[in-house]
Amino acid sequence: MSRSFLRLEITGLVSLILALVSLAMIPAIGSAEMAPPASAVSANQNQISDDAQIRQLTAQWFAAWSPGGGSMDWDSMGRLFVQEPNQLLVFDDAGDTVAVLNSWEDYRTTWEPFMGQLAEWRIEPEGEIRVMVEGDLATTVFTLTGGGVDQENNTIKFRQHGTHIWRRIEDRWAIVHEHLTTDS
Repeated sequence: MSRSFLRLEITGLVSLILALVSLAMIPAIGSAEMAPPASAVSANQNQISDDAQIRQLTAQWFAAWSPGGGSMDWDSMGRLFVQEPNQLLVFDDAGDTVAVLNSWEDYRTTWEPFMGQLAEWRIEPEGEIRVMVEGDLATTVFTLTGGGVDQENNTIKFRQHGTHIWRRIEDRWAIVHEHLTTDS
């Protein structure tokens, strides 16, 4: 018997065994449904927990960007972002310009003066916020609407499409990438 034939026979036998094991795990018609293995339950629970955490953090991001007539809570906003230098990448389209930022400090020093010019500001999600979690990375994709009133009582309205990439760093999730594009 040649080695390639023997290798083919062993591969076929392994495939057959895996198929039979899979069939054996399918519950019989009318029987109680078989519970998934504990490892699958644990992984699924973590996935649900991570999904819920990312949704909660995204809601906090929306809330932080919606001070109403008050001032921004930059400390709360900062807790949502990675703090290490050169670990954050931001592309925020603010209409006429695109801010490219590489740190939380850049983010704050770019947007704090802008927010200081406003008498009122709110944003909210439009439609579904999509969340995808894979291991220590998560992505949120959303559309937001909002606006406010500047110090001269001019009304500002806008709509943006956004993406956040979150990374689990030790025991917390942090935004490592933000991309906001203004809808024209």
